[in-house]
Amino acid sequence: MKVWTWILALLISGTCAIAQMPTVTITPGSTATASVVAAGSKWDVNINNGFAGGPTTFTISGTSATRIRRVYVTVDTGQTSILDIRGTSSSSPILDLEEIDRVSGSGIGFIEVHRLRTSGDVGLIRVHRIGGQIADAIDIGGHVVSGFTLLGSSPSIEHTIVRGDFQGNISLPNGGDILGLTIEGNLGYSAAPVTVTTGRVQRLNVTGAAYASITAGGTGTIQRFTTGSSPVGSITAVNFATVGGGTTGIVIGNECRGNITLSGHIQVPLTITGALRGTVQAVTSSSNTPIVIGSIPAASSPFAEGVLRLVGTGSGGVNGGTITVNGDVAGKLELNGNIVMNVTINGELSGRFTSTGSLTSGDTITITDGISSTGLLSLGGSLTGNLSLPANGLEGQVIFNAGNTGGSWTGTITIGSTTISHTGGVYTNLPSALGGGSIGLAPFKLHETACTPPHGQEDTPGPILENSSFETTGDMPVLIRLFGPIVKADPEDSWTDCVHIQCRPIGAGDECSWVNVTTGFRVRGPGDTDWTGDERSLGLSRAAGMYPKVGVYRVALKSGRVVCAEVTGAPAVVWPLNCAEGNEPRFAYTFRIEPDCDNDQIGDFVDESVDCDFNPCHVNMDEDNSVTVADIFAFLTYWFSGHPRADFDKSGVIDVSDIFAYLTAWFVTNSLECPA
Repeated sequence: MKVWTWILALLISGTCAIAQMPTVTITPGSTATASVVAAGSKWDVNINNGFAGGPTTFTISGTSATRIRRVYVTVDTGQTSILDIRGTSSSSPILDLEEIDRVSGSGIGFIEVHRLRTSGDVGLIRVHRIGGQIADAIDIGGHVVSGFTLLGSSPSIEHTIVRGDFQGNISLPNGGDILGLTIEGNLGYSAAPVTVTTGRVQRLNVTGAAYASITAGGTGTIQRFTTGSSPVGSITAVNFATVGGGTTGIVIGNECRGNITLSGHIQVPLTITGALRGTVQAVTSSSNTPIVIGSIPAASSPFAEGVLRLVGTGSGGVNGGTITVNGDVAGKLELNGNIVMNVTINGELSGRFTSTGSLTSGDTITITDGISSTGLLSLGGSLTGNLSLPANGLEGQVIFNAGNTGGSWTGTITIGSTTISHTGGVYTNLPSALGGGSIGLAPFKLHETACTPPHGQEDTPGPILENSSFETTGDMPVLIRLFGPIVKADPEDSWTDCVHIQCRPIGAGDECSWVNVTTGFRVRGPGDTDWTGDERSLGLSRAAGMYPKVGVYRVALKSGRVVCAEVTGAPAVVWPLNCAEGNEPRFAYTFRIEPDCDNDQIGDFVDESVDCDFNPCHVNMDEDNSVTVADIFAFLTYWFSGHPRADFDKSGVIDVSDIFAYLTAWFVTNSLECPA
């Protein structure tokens, strides 16, 4: 009984194998031959085409269970061998196919696969053309596990659908075209990325992710490439442009985790719906061509910094359509040349947006969430277009003329409802009204109203400093602010090395009778380990053991020692002219130190209504807002240390007479309050 069961099973198996055997029909090909040979549970189909009278079609038909291991073609003619591989009808599939290849022959004729329908996987296809004139001629129901290799100088892939993953490489020469290839799974795997090389791409759609390096050589044009998920790898081509009919545009359905490098232009829409976590580089984008990106983040392991770079065409700049980033820019947006387009960031700029040229008239940069404290917007040339930021939206830096080529600021800057009015790059709006940042037209000038105290308060009423403001060496009551970032011309210098600090009496007849007091101060600024300010400012504190006296002070620049950061050639900053010394002009920031015994922010030298001698605020040495015995001890501490506050009679000398003057005032004001 067991023997008969085995024999019956063998007969059934053999019958099924015969039923699965493919057949080959040759049209016309009177001298062409074909044979089918069993290869285990699969079949080998061997074709020999020597027909010279024209193209020959080899129709290989099977059933839904037919499994073909190899289709080997020997070409002994200059004519084309056409393969049509299908199931029982032109629209039905066989099960699977491992390989189609040209193996030998003396002829130069092409091999073209005009139809291939499988429900399962396909291995390697190495022919001159894949896909004919029939829509969806190539329909692979499973995966492509070994790839496509196209032969000849101008092969093509068209009308091809892969229902699963494409796990192998796609190789065409520079003259080849991918005219239509749809992959409903992934292109490659994260652990096994693939390569795609061709001349042009008219349509390559990947529903899943693309783990691939795609190169379009030769004319190097890509018209349509889409992925439904994040691609990892690279795209290298000449242009994103039209190849033929059909839909145009490059669409990355999620994050772009690789680089896109074009030696030419973006002439069809480019959309990256997620974050750009690599570099996109091209020459320009064409008129009316949108570039849309989800966000451009900073580097975050394992991903690189996001960069969108248009290198421009020299004087032509980056003429084009629009750039829209629908999120934050923490990476880089680099445009080389004039910006002849609108740029919109629907988020915050915390990275760098730079251009070597100008923003042209009629074009607008809009940053809906403003520029953060780390953000930089820099134009190498002029602002003749428009910049729009939200209210309090400028925490960082805007620079014009960063190329140091004579750029100007003639366009409009709107921050919320405020339009910035300026003369030569100088405006009076305080940083606090803008968000904390600055707009700088290089070379950067002194932001006079933003300094503490404001520049120019010499012999007239206005905000002043008392010498008590320099109580400790850590106190930094003087802040000198510019419109743009600064650095030292010589990194080995200290900031104190870069300036002269000079003093003269208040109300001196000779307004230029300055005395050098630099050694009494320390200047701190960007790069110092204990600097807590921004990159646009310098701070002034007293040196150890030194106390500034009453007087008018100026901080004068040493020639060429303080220069503009982020500006080509690092030009020297520009401060107001204040008295020359010999033949050398002095560009300086000025302020004054003066007592203010009644705390009304009017210096006692010009305050006609004050009697300092018997004012409780003048006597209140421990600054607790009332006159008590503790103030006597506080005064004596100042007196023994030689502190300027101990010069109570303003004689310019600290001596015993100051003790008597103070005690006289104390007895008059004892127990009185000093307004806070």
